[in-house]
Amino acid sequence: MLILDGFGLATGHPALGWTAAALAVLTAYIRELGQAEGMTADFSSPFAKQQRMALVTAGAVLAALEPAIAGTDVVLTVVLWLLILGTASTALRRSARVVA
Repeated sequence: MLILDGFGLATGHPALGWTAAALAVLTAYIRELGQAEGMTADFSSPFAKQQRMALVTAGAVLAALEPAIAGTDVVLTVVLWLLILGTASTALRRSARVVA
C-alpha cells in the first residue's frame, strides 16, 4: 500500500495511489473469502500480485532512468491507471468465481 500511495504522491494525484492500493487489498480479501468458503486460493488473474509488482517495478525503473523523455509523473500516472484497471478486472473475475 505504501508503494502505491507513494506513486500517487509522486504524480501529484494521491487519489490514484489510494485507489490502486484499495483495489489491491480488495483482491486479497476476495481470495480469502473464497478460501473461507472452501475454495482453493485463487492466485490466477490478469493482475494478480506478481503481475502488479512487476508493473510497479518496471514503472519505477523506467521513471528513474528516463525522467527527461516522458517525465516521472507521466510514467507513474500511466502505471497507476494500468494497475487500477487491471486490478479492478482481477477483483471482478475473482468475485465471479466465488459467486459461481
